[in-house]
Amino acid sequence: MEAVRELLFGKRANELSQSMAQIEARMVAELESLSAGMRRRIDSLESFVRGELALMAAQIKRETESREVADAEIRRLGEQRSIDFAAATKRLGDEIQETKKEAASRLLEESKGLSDEISSAAKRLQANLDRTAEGLQAAMAPRSDLGEMLVGIGMQLRSDPAKPTPSA
Repeated sequence: MEAVRELLFGKRANELSQSMAQIEARMVAELESLSAGMRRRIDSLESFVRGELALMAAQIKRETESREVADAEIRRLGEQRSIDFAAATKRLGDEIQETKKEAASRLLEESKGLSDEISSAAKRLQANLDRTAEGLQAAMAPRSDLGEMLVGIGMQLRSDPAKPTPSA
């Protein structure tokens, strides 16, 4: 049966077998070609990704360094401003203290000046009052003289009958 089969289908089976072997060889070659192409593409993609990652890492490093420099500058400026503010605050406090001292000194001087003026004015007024009192006392007749004059007038009025006496 094998021989019959070989006679009937042998040639055709051999051709199919050869055709299948050729197809299989072409498929293996295509598969190897595709595999090699895929390997190249993957290697190329891997190289590209590594390059991009390296560039991104370099950029991140530059930005980090730039930020660190900027942060250091900001810290330095902040510290300088703090020092400047403290100095300005101290200077302002000193100026306020000096102004207070000057104002107190001027107030004391003004107070002394006003006190001296008041004292001087009081002395002048007292002197004027004393002079006026002395003038009035000098212009006034002494009481005893005035009393004697009134007694004299009263006696004259009593002795002069022609003059009517005032009635009260």
